[in-house]
This record gives sequence, C-alpha cells and structure tokens, in this order.
Amino acid sequence: MASMKLNVEKIIKELERIDKSQKWLSDQIGTSQQLVNYWLRSESLRGADPIGKILQINPRDLIK
Repeated sequence: MASMKLNVEKIIKELERIDKSQKWLSDQIGTSQQLVNYWLRSESLRGADPIGKILQINPRDLIK
C-alpha cells in the first residue's frame, strides 16, 4: 500500500485560482511561511487540516 501524502499540486492550483500566495496562506493559518513551505516540500499530512480549513477544502481531498 502506497503511503499517503499531501496533494501539493491541488493546493498550488487552488492558490493560483484564488490569486493567493504561500505567504498569504501562512498568514491566514497563523504560522510561518517556512512551515507552510516545509509541509508542501515534504508533502506532510500535518498540513492537510490547517490548509484545508483556509482554502475551504475537505482535508481528505488534499491527500493523495
């Protein structure tokens, strides 16, 4: 069984669609831009809940 990862492509596409940046996302979450960047680079599932909440996407839909 393949390990689950954060669907970074979906997150980036949504940020582009709403014309927002990772900096904006980190500000909305209330965390550092470095942490958001880490979640995206490492495809960390820890980012699914906070990112999903801000982008109004079910966190399960952010997992591949």
